[in-house]
Amino acid sequence: MKFGARLNDLHLRQREADFSAMAATAAPREGVSALLRLVAAARQPTGQGHRLRRFLLGLYNGPEWPFDLTDLRNLDRDLQQDVLAVLQLDWHGGREVHKYIEDGDRLFLRWWEAERPEPDPPA
Repeated sequence: MKFGARLNDLHLRQREADFSAMAATAAPREGVSALLRLVAAARQPTGQGHRLRRFLLGLYNGPEWPFDLTDLRNLDRDLQQDVLAVLQLDWHGGREVHKYIEDGDRLFLRWWEAERPEPDPPA
């Protein structure tokens, strides 16, 4: 590889590292605001509220609450953007998402119970 190509590669890697660091520092600030908006919308007895509760429960406990990403198509555009910001928060924020919310454990457990499907009656 020629010197110019190596230098170009080095610049590209540095720019990627700078972008990653910038995203990591902005994630908590923007993500917490987005999370609070999602929680407010998730408290509503609507289809969007249901989808957001399921999304947030998926972050809380993914194995118990798998989330179908196509459900995001049914959200308003602003809420879709907030979902992406909350994902960044979850990746880079340093703590679990429900810990950013006052009484988050209690709220998520209440949603856990409310969203749990009814068991099938015995045959």
